[in-house]
Amino acid sequence: MQGTQIATAVGVQATMLARYRGIADRHRRLRAPLVAIDRIIDVLELRHLAGRTVIDDHVCRQLEHLSVLVPLTADVSGASDTRLLHAALLDLQEQVLEAVLPSRQVYTVQDDPK
Repeated sequence: MQGTQIATAVGVQATMLARYRGIADRHRRLRAPLVAIDRIIDVLELRHLAGRTVIDDHVCRQLEHLSVLVPLTADVSGASDTRLLHAALLDLQEQVLEAVLPSRQVYTVQDDPK
């Protein structure tokens, strides 16, 4: 009897662990584009502080990585300097957040002082 209970507990634990890993993987995939956008924005902000506005190879590589995770908008692809790219990435970040968390619009409407 006790062996059966232990086997059942081990089976339940294995099922819960597999479910947790699946949920964690799903969350990681959903966050990946947001993390990539944040990294690029951080680089751009540091470059703005240094007075540099040229999009260099490092940022281009980061954008290529981002394009694998989420389709880039025309504004992101066509940005000619870091200032425009920064603004376009903020808009893209907003779009990704709306796709991942559609319920956040409820809070946006409540916070909007119209």
